[in-house]
Amino acid sequence: MFEKRTIQQELDRAGKCADAGDWEGAARHFENATARAPSSAEAWFGVGVAFKWLCQWERSLAASKRAIRLQPSLEGAWWNIGIAATALSQWRVARNAWTKFGVKLEASDEEPRMKLGRVPVRLKNSETVWCERIDPARAIIRNIPTQASGHRHGDLLLHDGEPKGYRMNGDVQVPVFSLLALLTPSTLATFAFHIDDATAEDI
Repeated sequence: MFEKRTIQQELDRAGKCADAGDWEGAARHFENATARAPSSAEAWFGVGVAFKWLCQWERSLAASKRAIRLQPSLEGAWWNIGIAATALSQWRVARNAWTKFGVKLEASDEEPRMKLGRVPVRLKNSETVWCERIDPARAIIRNIPTQASGHRHGDLLLHDGEPKGYRMNGDVQVPVFSLLALLTPSTLATFAFHIDDATAEDI
């Protein structure tokens, strides 16, 4: 009984760290929980989530696979496998993970290039940009981010799969996803102009 309380305490502490954005702390407590309960799919899933946000893809992938072996129906772990495998360019693994969600992809080692429409992605500075989604975890920035964002038109982004709000794309509501990492930077530059006392003719 004491051991079960200890495991739950670690999970609770991990959850509090995650809520505060302290993913290193969350990873530590989730790993403590797996040490006490190696058969806990919840704990292994948590490890996978924490390392996903820390962009430690090998560790996230390994933990998420462990969670799936313990609980094959754990959808969130499948999604995190897809994200981590995408970051590592393990396309066959990623394709297999996405098929668990009904995405029609053949088993292949080829990089998927899909046409999934426009999607908003929230950057690290909380700026939201419109992107062209090319698979369930990747999107290319199609508008022009501010210089302060550190991003440029044409950046290839890795994003999370959990919606964080919604925006309207015409008359269709689409989810906002959070940026995980920059995969391939754009070759384009961004220029900003500050014009004082501009007249209508100047504009």
